[in-house]
Amino acid sequence: MGFFTAAAATGAAALGTYMQGQAQADAAKAQAKLGERNAVVAEKNARASELKGGFDRIRAVLQGDRNMASKRVGVAHSGARLDSDAAIRLFAEQANEDEIQVALTGYNAKTRTDQYRSKAAGFRAGAKYADIRADNIQLATTINTGSSLLGDIGAMYDQDRFTSATPA
Repeated sequence: MGFFTAAAATGAAALGTYMQGQAQADAAKAQAKLGERNAVVAEKNARASELKGGFDRIRAVLQGDRNMASKRVGVAHSGARLDSDAAIRLFAEQANEDEIQVALTGYNAKTRTDQYRSKAAGFRAGAKYADIRADNIQLATTINTGSSLLGDIGAMYDQDRFTSATPA
């Protein structure tokens, strides 16, 4: 094989190696962008969960008010006095239940919100890793292509020198 043919084959192989590495780096960059986009969506979900949690707490407080009013109406219809010991205990129990429900509603909302924020952090970490991986792939591709190209050129030079020095 002649020197120029070998040089063309070496160049084509180097270009193929380089293009393959670039494609892998592009895929890693796309993965990084997707991870960042997923993080943004998870942050928006966290904010929505936070807002919904506030509304749910308000709803729980209002439900507690309705529960207490219902208990008062029930006691009044029974003919018992609203200030009797039994009625006061009943109202206190209802108030405690309502307070627990409001606290539980807030806790559940915070838990959901924290889960979304945790997902966002995970997506961001994955995106950062993919971005670093893309940079490393590009660097490795450049180094490997360059060293392969230099090695092949050196081998062709030595072969050409050897075949030129040999009498025909």
